Amino acid sequence: MSNDNVEDKKNVEDELGEAQSSESLTVTPTKMQVFLRIRPNSSSIRCNVENTVYTPEDGTTLLVKPFNGSEASRRPKSSKPHDNAVTKRFRFTKIFEADTSQMCCFDKSVKASVIDFLNNQSSTIISYGTSNSGKSYTLFGTSSEPGIIPRSIDLIFSSLSCTLDPWYKPRRFSSVDRLNDFERTSEISSKDKLLSDRCVDPGQEEAYRTLQDEETNETSDVFQESMFSIWISFVEIYNETIYDLLAVDEEGANLQLKLTIDKRGTFIQGVKYVCVNSGFEAFKVLATGQTRLSTSSAATYKSSRSHSVFTIKLLRHDKDCASSEVQVSR
Repeated sequence: MSNDNVEDKKNVEDELGEAQSSESLTVTPTKMQVFLRIRPNSSSIRCNVENTVYTPEDGTTLLVKPFNGSEASRRPKSSKPHDNAVTKRFRFTKIFEADTSQMCCFDKSVKASVIDFLNNQSSTIISYGTSNSGKSYTLFGTSSEPGIIPRSIDLIFSSLSCTLDPWYKPRRFSSVDRLNDFERTSEISSKDKLLSDRCVDPGQEEAYRTLQDEETNETSDVFQESMFSIWISFVEIYNETIYDLLAVDEEGANLQLKLTIDKRGTFIQGVKYVCVNSGFEAFKVLATGQTRLSTSSAATYKSSRSHSVFTIKLLRHDKDCASSEVQVSR
């Protein structure tokens, strides 16, 4: 292959960084990491043809070869002939090939962000790709191969002790309310009812045991001087409507919510947060929300119009501090 036929594409991370810096931001810009995972080799993911168009050149560079012959039928309809006349290079933070294990994918992409989360730094993890590309498998995994979300939950609860009843509750974008005795009891009762309404899927129990059996690395920080509570929300955006996967309306349907903005930021008004005290409780909340997804029993074409947002908020505080002194990471 001649070097004249190779078009170096600008680093994906640099493009995203430039897009951020060109806007007027009220937060300190940080470098975005972009990972690429080649469609995993898993029985849960259908694979009809061998992909010969995309080839990893090394651990961070992907070669996109020209369409020719039988590959022409797979060329995107929106592309023009000259768009595919040369081989192109795309650079990422790291490329995970099809045989990469779930553990390796988590350890080398998301684990550092989870540890930062434990140290009061917020982050967002987005899984983006076409239908049947392995997004759900990467995020949720299977009973024998748990994905990013179950592994994040396991790491969080293996690092923290959250056995006490909640003293504070997150509200709106980043506000916190102090709970009185009645409110604290109500939150516990609401959680118990939510978890008792749905039986735990045997696969979720097996996934939890799988993670408990795996050898995990302890974080270097010791979280013993503060008190913690962990709150979870789970929503679905389907056809431009937001649905709460942990709350229902009077007719038993997922509660519809609205996006709102205040001086601190954008948030979902009225979303239900559930306080969990253990990794197993968090797994049960996750499983409950998954059963309420519109795509849980739907055809693949629906999944392209559905997006789920699973949020974990960590409240860190002293025993008798004011609400304004509670540290929140999400």
